Amino acid sequence: MKKQPSAFFLVFATYLIAGIAAIVMFYDHGSRLSRQLDEKTLAQAEASDAPRVKEPESVTQPEPEVIAEPEPEPEVIAEPEPEPEVIDEPEPEPEVIDEPEPEPEPEKIYYGFTVRSGKTSVRVRKSAERNSSIVGHVDGGDTGYVIEEDGNRTKVVLKDGTVGYIYSEYITVSEIPKKEVPEEYR
Repeated sequence: MKKQPSAFFLVFATYLIAGIAAIVMFYDHGSRLSRQLDEKTLAQAEASDAPRVKEPESVTQPEPEVIAEPEPEPEVIAEPEPEPEVIDEPEPEPEVIDEPEPEPEPEKIYYGFTVRSGKTSVRVRKSAERNSSIVGHVDGGDTGYVIEEDGNRTKVVLKDGTVGYIYSEYITVSEIPKKEVPEEYR
């Protein structure tokens, strides 16, 4: 631990000496401050009647050479190249490609439903909402047509033509031939 303070003081002293030496050299070699003092001393000496002591000729420092920056070259603006002439060439006639005939749409599949046996008086509602009004009832084994399945509810058409929604758990849906579905529901 004793080495650290002495090393610190040694480094501090070195910087202090270097700083003082720099100031002295700067002052002696033509700083603005030394020139002002020399001019004052000279003016005082001339003003007094004291015999003049010949001052040594001062060594003048050559003025630093100023290097002028080269003037920028004027911009050369290129003239635009003339656009090439466009020669109208006849467009080639498109090749006639035999397009394959569109594939026929797959035949629509129709579905019917059957109320699961053991169920009695299953409610048919006006909309898919649980609290909508009841438009009819079906019993186990009754059948009809499926219009669309909507999650927990299925939109159906009963044999008497009533359209409504049945809870999907109570019915079994199966594919039926197109001819069994009334025209208005195809």
